[in-house]
Amino acid sequence: MTRARSSYGAGAGLAAILALGVGLRLWNIGLGEFGSEYYSAAVRSMCESAHNFFFDSFDPAGFTTVDKPPLALWIQCLSVTLLGFSGPAILLPQALEGIAAIALVYGLVARSFGQKAALLASLILAVNPVSVAADRSSNLESCLVLLLLLAVWAVLASLRDGRGRYFIVAMALVGAAFNTKFLAGWVIAPVFLGVYLAAAPEPMARRLGVAALALAVLLFTSLAWIAAFDHYHAPDRPHVAKTRRDSMFELAFATYGTEVVSGEGSPVNPVQSAEPGRRRSPFFDDVDPGLPRLLDRHLAGQVDWFAPLVLVGIGVALGFGRRPKSERVALAVWVGWAVLYGLAFAYDRGTFHGYYLAAIGPPLAVLAAVGTVELGRKLPGRGVWVAAVLAATAAWQIYIEGEAGRHFAWIPIAVVLGTGLGIIVALVQSRIQAGGVAIACASLLIAPMAWALSSVLVLRVNTLVPSADILRLAHVARDPIEFASSGYGVATDDQRLFAFLLEHATTEEFVLATPNARLAAPVIIHTGRAVLAIGGFSGQDGYFTPDDLIEWVKAGRVRYVLLGDDLAFGSGTQGQAREREFLEVALRIGQRVDTPLWRTPRTPLAELLRSGAPLRLQGARMQLYDLRPDLPPASGADRALP
Repeated sequence: MTRARSSYGAGAGLAAILALGVGLRLWNIGLGEFGSEYYSAAVRSMCESAHNFFFDSFDPAGFTTVDKPPLALWIQCLSVTLLGFSGPAILLPQALEGIAAIALVYGLVARSFGQKAALLASLILAVNPVSVAADRSSNLESCLVLLLLLAVWAVLASLRDGRGRYFIVAMALVGAAFNTKFLAGWVIAPVFLGVYLAAAPEPMARRLGVAALALAVLLFTSLAWIAAFDHYHAPDRPHVAKTRRDSMFELAFATYGTEVVSGEGSPVNPVQSAEPGRRRSPFFDDVDPGLPRLLDRHLAGQVDWFAPLVLVGIGVALGFGRRPKSERVALAVWVGWAVLYGLAFAYDRGTFHGYYLAAIGPPLAVLAAVGTVELGRKLPGRGVWVAAVLAATAAWQIYIEGEAGRHFAWIPIAVVLGTGLGIIVALVQSRIQAGGVAIACASLLIAPMAWALSSVLVLRVNTLVPSADILRLAHVARDPIEFASSGYGVATDDQRLFAFLLEHATTEEFVLATPNARLAAPVIIHTGRAVLAIGGFSGQDGYFTPDDLIEWVKAGRVRYVLLGDDLAFGSGTQGQAREREFLEVALRIGQRVDTPLWRTPRTPLAELLRSGAPLRLQGARMQLYDLRPDLPPASGADRALP
């Protein structure tokens, strides 16, 4: 009866946690519109044809790719095929992947450490701020996390049952993770390989054979699509974004590999830091590389609210207390995941975004839960140690809150009072030490939950670079530019522009040319027509020249171009020089289109901030040019927006 009651209670607890996870990930999800418009435009383009689908095309004409591998976008395409093209259809897969991750964490932890640890780990992941933010966006982290969790399941199954085929499945899943975020999916592979070779219940010769086969499967599943892409006839496939040699292999291993390690591929940000270590841009979390990066308040607030408890969990893994082999092996996997990804993020010298930290949400949640359960064990003489860890966790959370404590004073007060009460109970009544730890733990969930709500309740959130910050709930920013960026969009997201292009474009293959893909994305999303992104994602790709533009205009492939923003081709002097070159072509052969014909009158910034409406920043100064003014305007007034 006791076991049945315990099982029923665990089931009810898991149901409540999943309901919380569903609410945080699906409530008002439509307010995010299309999430990252760059990826959403690619999804619409990829759904246009099998060619675009396979080749990861950003635009319907297949001129250039997106800058990531296709697996997560293929899943979004499936959702769009089933539900129709809309913002919720694009965002739904990530939310479901996040919810599935919560359930999977419970199952994995329950088998190794029991139901209490499993419930707590899944609860911590459910309210993890950056996980909520990423799961409500169209970015790729949710898919990556779910694949890594499935791979952990397969590895632990192989170690538990001695079946090498599960380990091969695990490495195949790592290959799928590679096809979601390139080398970010491979970081965990050394952990799996080391744990399997050290702990698999098979003779060493068989372990080595299985490991060799698993590595071959990993390489095949990782590189098959890249090889097919690069060996296809180059003129018949899209250009590869962010590359110099038009190679998907280069994108995976140079752009997102060696250049990230060296920092050579990182763009120069237009907003400079006023003091060392301060984030310099609303769109990049540019804390200097190194372990102190993970101590930055904003970044720690995304994922690491339970650092002292995580350290206890690591201590358990290192032999603090006697543990069965199954627990030690599982802890080795979780610790290895957390450590390797933590080091990768700390020393990433490329463009770094805080939402990348969603990839270490699961192992940190598991280690914090294991550490908490360890504190609640009835062992004599541990009361002071328990009190010290809980007090350190509360102090760490107050540090993360920082200036937010002035606007939400009740949060640090609740954390201090709740943790203090839990410490008193644990010290005074050693028989109910677990109860005291539970009281403290409940209070320690308040702050991350509040940060998570900042992605749910605030209308103006930056879905290009999702993150959490409780100050948004108070309509306050740590920096004015950051506040403006919370609704960051582009000026091409304009119904009047869409209507103008659909009315005046005739037989051109591309309805518009823009300096970069960010400016092109809204037009693709809302018209379904091809837009030429001259310089790829950020405008810095050099495979299209001013002479090419002239030839394309002569061939009738494009007629209209948007130019005139100093940052549209990148923020460096090279980008500004390219801007001038293209502008000279437009002024020489084209004619400027009167602004009222294609642009909605601007709303004053102060009014936008008061109303909470999205801000359209990039491209606000750009002008539309007709590069064939000798042609009569098309008669397309009967053409309506789709």
